[in-house]
Amino acid sequence: MKLQVSPRALFVMGFVLLLASNAMVLAGVAFNRGGAPEAVISVTQRELRMPYRLHKENSGLALRLVWRCESRLKDATHYTRTGSPKWFDEKKLKELGFEVEKAAGQKPYPVRHREPVAREVFIVLENDGETFERALMSAETAVEKAQEALSADPSDKKLKGRLKSAMERLKRERARESRLFAVNAGLDAGLLRERYTDRSRFIIAKGRVESRYGYGKKKRSPAGHISRLSIERINVPLKFRRDLDSLPAVKKPGTGSSGAVSYSIELAYGSRFEPWIRSVQGCGE
Repeated sequence: MKLQVSPRALFVMGFVLLLASNAMVLAGVAFNRGGAPEAVISVTQRELRMPYRLHKENSGLALRLVWRCESRLKDATHYTRTGSPKWFDEKKLKELGFEVEKAAGQKPYPVRHREPVAREVFIVLENDGETFERALMSAETAVEKAQEALSADPSDKKLKGRLKSAMERLKRERARESRLFAVNAGLDAGLLRERYTDRSRFIIAKGRVESRYGYGKKKRSPAGHISRLSIERINVPLKFRRDLDSLPAVKKPGTGSSGAVSYSIELAYGSRFEPWIRSVQGCGE
């Protein structure tokens, strides 16, 4: 005999489950924000970007956390979140629990292999520090080399194009690109914090990492890859919406209708390594 459940009972059960779920979420938020923050940093529109908006909206607003990494490629022309970070080598993979011995040293294959299992670990993010300075210096050096090459052959169109591209890259690095870089990863947040003590410059956040293998002429080379941070979109509380809604609608990331949309945000991370916005200052164009 089947147990009959009335629609009213199903509605009550669903309502109770919803209340319980919301209560758990609110309890987690309260626990994360209880006590002193784990880290507090000041970011701008370069690191915490507005979504595409062609007009003002009344719906909730979430900003996207933009981070980058220092590429392991020697001839890399820019610093990006794609590819493997310079520091994410075979040794780091082993520290994070990946088995790389089986794949390393094997004969090359015509396709790239990716280990299917990703892991959640702690990621260290450095804001406006030494890694960003290296990115800026790299862009400046690229301009200098392009200028030297063009001076030797002023009529070469390719060299003119390279100089233009190098100058555009330097302009982006100085004014628009994110200064937030992933600089390390680990399984123990406490040990990472002992090494990166400045809580106003280094964030410890949760993120997903995986192992990848590039194929050279003789063997497969293991390297780590950060696929994403566990939380990359951060909701703006209602009390701060007025500051951001007063800014021009964003048509492109980091830009407004006639120039750069600028604002300053104090971002905090709590005991669960989850972020929230503590203050917003809108500066307009």
